[in-house]
Amino acid sequence: MAEDLNARLRGAIDLSALSKKDDAESADQNQVSLELPSLVAEINETNLRTYLEISTRVPLVIDFYSDAEESEKLTEKLSKLTAEAKGAFLLGRIDTRAQARVAEAFSVQQAATVIAVLKGQPFPLFNGNVELEQIIMVVNKLLEVAVGNGVTDRVTVSASAQPIASAPKLPKHHQEAADALNAGDNQKALELYQQILRESPADSLAAAGLAQTELLLRIEGLDFEKILDNSPQTFDELLVFADALIAIGDFAVGFDAILTNFQDVSPEEQQIMKERLLKYFEIVGKTDPSVVTARGRLTSMLF
Repeated sequence: MAEDLNARLRGAIDLSALSKKDDAESADQNQVSLELPSLVAEINETNLRTYLEISTRVPLVIDFYSDAEESEKLTEKLSKLTAEAKGAFLLGRIDTRAQARVAEAFSVQQAATVIAVLKGQPFPLFNGNVELEQIIMVVNKLLEVAVGNGVTDRVTVSASAQPIASAPKLPKHHQEAADALNAGDNQKALELYQQILRESPADSLAAAGLAQTELLLRIEGLDFEKILDNSPQTFDELLVFADALIAIGDFAVGFDAILTNFQDVSPEEQQIMKERLLKYFEIVGKTDPSVVTARGRLTSMLF
């Protein structure tokens, strides 16, 4: 069910074409602009959550940088590519020394590491000062996945746009759980979200947080390349395969992996699949187009 990286990158769109569409074509596609002060943003512990929320509208590419020569050369390439893409994605920059806690939360151990974020879900792109052509291929694939998941807005630079400071404050217990996640303490976050839901069962924010935390715990230590390059042969492998797809932001394909096999398993396994899908829907967002489609397919299979 999974293709290797090279196969997935074949036929990728030409990034330069993104900046050549005229205004009429853009209007025809009903693209929505997100006004920001710049195409490049400095991300820190204070404004991180806001940028994760922005990734629900525009693909976010994060450059974890330092003053090392390799990192500086990579940053130069990324900045050039960002300018040429003209708003197709937002480039975030995180100083690995000044923002060590943020880097640790993303499990980044060295500078010149690049990850992408779609709908708040981070996944690795590459490490090191790779060739520009390879970066273009990877970003092209990211943009394809973004379109497939409904992340299609573009960044428009506006001098009147307010700089991003921080996200609105969360309720106390939610903030404690979020802090635990940012610190990489997934087990503590799990317990905090469970406590919130015991006290407020209808808390949708906590339900989504719990679902995301459970996913993070399940994928700890996974070899994503190995998992995604091999078709699952057992029920348990299928669930791990779907988890990996959701974790990297390939939501529609993750849903399809379960739904395609739904009618081929036992009623007990169907129940597990159903519960897993409902958790995914909480993570991705119930109004997301891929969720609406997958929920419809699931409903038709159940009734």
